[in-house]
Amino acid sequence: MIDAEGKGAIKLIVAKSKITPLKSVTLPRLKLVAALVTAKLISHVKRVIDLNIDRVCCWSDTRTWKPFVKNRVESIHELVKPEDWRYCPTKDNPSDVITRGKTLKKLKDNHLCWNGPKWLHDENQWPKERLQRTVTKDIEKKNEDRP
Repeated sequence: MIDAEGKGAIKLIVAKSKITPLKSVTLPRLKLVAALVTAKLISHVKRVIDLNIDRVCCWSDTRTWKPFVKNRVESIHELVKPEDWRYCPTKDNPSDVITRGKTLKKLKDNHLCWNGPKWLHDENQWPKERLQRTVTKDIEKKNEDRP
């Protein structure tokens, strides 16, 4: 958030932890489920808070959208524009702190978890890499062949 003086403040507003399914699921698929949950949370927060939100920037430590979850990607992009997503290096990803089974005591004092990466406060320091939207013709063809 940017205050009236133009200074940025970064704080955790909302969080959600999703339990993984019992059956085996690949990490890329879980990362995209996390992105969909993020997009839904952003959409919800924008509806319920009384603030003017001019800009949203989402971060993920996944570099490409995997073709086998094209429908989820489309759902994500309906809620949050593709250009609003950025790449966050895994070591700087606050959501990874929460998903690694940390105790509440360790989470309470974790700066990354509550304030985000240090570079987040200065847009000039943000990683330059953008997420890529990758969809192959084979996947598109399979989707067209569905009844």
